[in-house]
Amino acid sequence: MHYRTIIRELRIKNRLTQQQLADFMHIDRSTYAYYETGRSKMEVELLIQLARFYQVSLPFILGQESPVSALADSGGESDAFQFMLEGVAERFNELSRQERQLLMLFRSSGKKKEILQAVLEAAKSEIQADQEENLASDAKRRQ
Repeated sequence: MHYRTIIRELRIKNRLTQQQLADFMHIDRSTYAYYETGRSKMEVELLIQLARFYQVSLPFILGQESPVSALADSGGESDAFQFMLEGVAERFNELSRQERQLLMLFRSSGKKKEILQAVLEAAKSEIQADQEENLASDAKRRQ
């Protein structure tokens, strides 16, 4: 199977649009469409970027190995791990368009630890503010 068929199938399976992937890859939608139809050849760097995004090997994207051998070559994950991977795609499809875009931007970032730390701190602050608000409203009701 040719890589253009594989990247199209991966995109459809993950319920992504050509525009979403083009935005993630910082290219025009028409350019991405040309890659899927074979009108243009995709650069190796972009193929690697897609392989990382979909968490598959480059040989899999290039049609040189099956999904089963790709998993076996990556350390022989268990059936439970495979089941979990299948569920990830389903949960990803339940996300809004904005949530998908945020996730794609995060996945392409080189500063994941810093981003996660900032989100964690913001969540803690939000939870603390909610708790303080609840305590204040409870105190008012008691008076």
